[in-house]
Amino acid sequence: MLLHEGLGSVGLWRGFPERLAEATGRRTVAFSRYGHGRSDPPPTPRTPTFMHEEALEVLPAFLLALQIDKPILIGHSDGASIALIHAAHHPVVAVVAIAPHVFVEDVCIREIRKARIAYDEGNLRERLARHHRDPDAAFFGWNDVWLDPAFPQWDITAELDRITCPLLLIQGERDQYGTLAQLDAIEERSKAPPRRLHLDCQHSPPTEMPEETAKAIADFVNQLPIHVREEPFDTGASAALVADYVAEIEAMYPEWTPDVPPRLSAQDVEPPAGRWLLAYRDGHPVGCAGLKRLDDRTAEIKRIYVAPNARGAGVARALLTRLEQAAQDAGYEVVRLDTGAKQQASVALFSSSGYQPIGDYNGNPVAAYWFEKRLT
Repeated sequence: MLLHEGLGSVGLWRGFPERLAEATGRRTVAFSRYGHGRSDPPPTPRTPTFMHEEALEVLPAFLLALQIDKPILIGHSDGASIALIHAAHHPVVAVVAIAPHVFVEDVCIREIRKARIAYDEGNLRERLARHHRDPDAAFFGWNDVWLDPAFPQWDITAELDRITCPLLLIQGERDQYGTLAQLDAIEERSKAPPRRLHLDCQHSPPTEMPEETAKAIADFVNQLPIHVREEPFDTGASAALVADYVAEIEAMYPEWTPDVPPRLSAQDVEPPAGRWLLAYRDGHPVGCAGLKRLDDRTAEIKRIYVAPNARGAGVARALLTRLEQAAQDAGYEVVRLDTGAKQQASVALFSSSGYQPIGDYNGNPVAAYWFEKRLT
């Protein structure tokens, strides 16, 4: 979820949402706040509390309307401040704060005064009119708040104590609207140690250095924690992942169908003899795997699958490790598995996880490799 800067809009991201969606492989949503872009004007005049109102009233309603649960918030400038306030009060997976403001600096006020002169006397209004239906609403809704006599006391550093989610902080080293003291304050107060990136640009890394910014965000997102939990085989999330698995295997091996032995049923993965696991990253199901009884001392690992946009982040290894522990807990001494000739990434994973090659133990007609690992 992208939250734009003080004079921004959907259009003024200048293609960054599309670039970010491609880099991360994730659904990416950008919207123009009231008074920005093609949105309606704000329902009431803005005050120095507007960022709290956006974070605690408008954004929750917007997320609810889109049925988005626990988003990754990516905010720029005022949008970063809104993201941080929201994260202090609502569950989010992570926050990327780009050129954030958590207190008011003199350098920022000076630049905002310059912007007022450029709007009144220069061509700034004309330029903004290309991107905002009502450029006056966009400009004065931002500029009047920042130049309000009460605004120099605005400070959200106390909110940072409540933030526990992973943070990525990005700022230009030549940012004309703020110094790196903003990032220092966030790093000092937040509960989760943030990652930081300083770029050779001014206030807008997404438009000045879009490739570097998108890559940093993608790397950060791909390293978010993976959670593996046991679930029933017949949930909607499980069914969707299994269907994707089946489609991928059928594309690789046209001769294979789910009915080709050895099959897997819901009963096979029911406790206590079996297990069915789902892997989640930032609240979304991204992988699955099952444990099936072969005999009293041997179990088989089945249906290890990771969604394409989550590969390379350790999801398969996390599932494999958790299944091995589940097998031990169930009293099994050995686990076995197989894979096909076209799945060399799987072969590499199993080999590096301590599995030894064995002969064909299950008659799978599309398998080319069979492995075994002793747990005791």
